[in-house]
Amino acid sequence: MSSKTFQVAHFEIVRNLKKISFWLAAIAVPIAMALYIAFVALIGATTNEQISANNNTSDLRLGLYDALGYVQQYSFINADEQEQTVAKIASREQGLQEITDNHLDVLYIIPDNFATEHRVEVHVKNGETSIFDNYSAPIKQLLNNEAANQVDAVNYAVIAQTINYQSVNYDQEDNHIIDPSETISRMAAPIAATVLFYLIIILFGNRLSTAMVEEKENRISELLLTSVKPGQLIAGKTISLIVLGVIQLIVLIVPVVLMLIIANNYHLLPTNFVIAPSLASILSSLLLLFCAFFLFASICVLIGVVSPTARDASSYAGILVFSVVIPFMFFGQMNANPVNAIGYVLTYFPLSTPAAMMLRSIFGNLPTWEYWLGLGEIALVSFLSLRLAAYIFRRNAISFTAKINLKKLLGKPRKAWKN
Repeated sequence: MSSKTFQVAHFEIVRNLKKISFWLAAIAVPIAMALYIAFVALIGATTNEQISANNNTSDLRLGLYDALGYVQQYSFINADEQEQTVAKIASREQGLQEITDNHLDVLYIIPDNFATEHRVEVHVKNGETSIFDNYSAPIKQLLNNEAANQVDAVNYAVIAQTINYQSVNYDQEDNHIIDPSETISRMAAPIAATVLFYLIIILFGNRLSTAMVEEKENRISELLLTSVKPGQLIAGKTISLIVLGVIQLIVLIVPVVLMLIIANNYHLLPTNFVIAPSLASILSSLLLLFCAFFLFASICVLIGVVSPTARDASSYAGILVFSVVIPFMFFGQMNANPVNAIGYVLTYFPLSTPAAMMLRSIFGNLPTWEYWLGLGEIALVSFLSLRLAAYIFRRNAISFTAKINLKKLLGKPRKAWKN
């Protein structure tokens, strides 16, 4: 690779790094993620406090009229973890009168048809309580206690759906028992690679597709071609795009890693939340991520060369992004084991190969030989895209906004591709 290629790459990298828009786009996602997490945490804390306050009945006067005589024990453990007594009311009329005279805040009435209709009335004095609060927790606990006393522990656990079902999974090849943490650790690196791939496409996709159009629209291309060969220009542009993409990935990853470290130091993560992906999984995911971005950058460069204007390039790039999303539309087929025909088609269709391979890596149904075969296909398509982009750019760089006749171009002798 010649020095002029690196000169082009260096120029493009420095020029973009000096742009405020580049750094704004790079830090937009981390800032948005931090604000979203802070907002969700604040809403969650506020909601929990409100729920706790709403469920606290320690300061309320509670009464119960049980026409059926089902409840035998008129006390329960409230939100303050203290035993609270519910007043026993002799009749419905007396209970309603107690509510009217402000002697009770909440009145529970179990009617005589409770056994057939399974209905409990909850009368609340709005002057002492809020209509938005839910005061059914005490009567629920009283009824649960009575139900637990009338059946054995096993039947009650089944009815209350408190049975803990423990699954044991066996590996298909060697029949060893699969630890759930092992599965999570295996999926961690592919999931991270998939998320980063789509983030970089969202953040960097438009820049990739319009990188080559700018020179044609600004009439810089004819000046560049006087000192730099088309292949050198295309290679330099592609290298700069990949380096800039890596920089944006680092900007995305570093805040997340810092937040995880801080959360771990302050014991904010669950103690049983252990993710330890293997080195092989990390390296294979990183290699797939790099190749996927290289393919996307190469095709975007080709789109920029073929497109007469930046608007046309953005439209074509939208089609490319859609093809990358297609594997998620067939999520069930990608999860199938063994993989069906749709899964194989998406895996080996060049535009959807990266995303399909990432999804299959997550689900663990991508054999090693298919992994390397897919990488080989990605590398081949990327190389051909760059060669075609260099050929088209050399012959039409000074056409500016004119539409390119691909049939005429591709009909030229193949020796024209050598430059």
